[in-house]
Amino acid sequence: MPVEYPSSGDLSKAFYMEAIRHLEDAAVLLDNLRYAASITSSMKAAELAVKAAAIKANAFGFWSDLFKKHNPVTAMDSHTILKGLVDEINGSVPLLSGRIKEMEKLEPKEMKAGQSEEINTEYPFLRAQTGGRRRAAIIESPQAYFGETDAITHYSSARDLIDLLPRLRRSMSSWRSPLPGPR
Repeated sequence: MPVEYPSSGDLSKAFYMEAIRHLEDAAVLLDNLRYAASITSSMKAAELAVKAAAIKANAFGFWSDLFKKHNPVTAMDSHTILKGLVDEINGSVPLLSGRIKEMEKLEPKEMKAGQSEEINTEYPFLRAQTGGRRRAAIIESPQAYFGETDAITHYSSARDLIDLLPRLRRSMSSWRSPLPGPR
């Protein structure tokens, strides 16, 4: 039986709705003083929102890293075709792409050959350490590094981006949904 894949419009909308869900998670975590977890959800919300816009712009055909990169604004800024979206973001909300890029720097980097640690790119504060047959989960202490101001800044950046994209892309305007309020 052949597999039916979703249309780019359906996939784009699913990414955008998932971005809103992650933003809602970030708001709840922020309200409950879970600052590092809120930042992680804000990172994912911004990533999915940008990817939704890229998919809507038919990026499948010319951006092979669409599902490989967790820092789409940084990656798109140097892409010949997709740079236009970053420029549109900056034209509407100056410095927003810079704020998103700062958040994307928190995304863990790829491991180099020979290293014995694996980083979980979905939850950057959790990593697995391997040695022989044993695996150990290591939860870093992100609260020592990230406070309320950091969480509010990153939440606001993700919220501003998610709010802006349907206004930039007419084809996304019908997807607008109520967002959690500013913090």
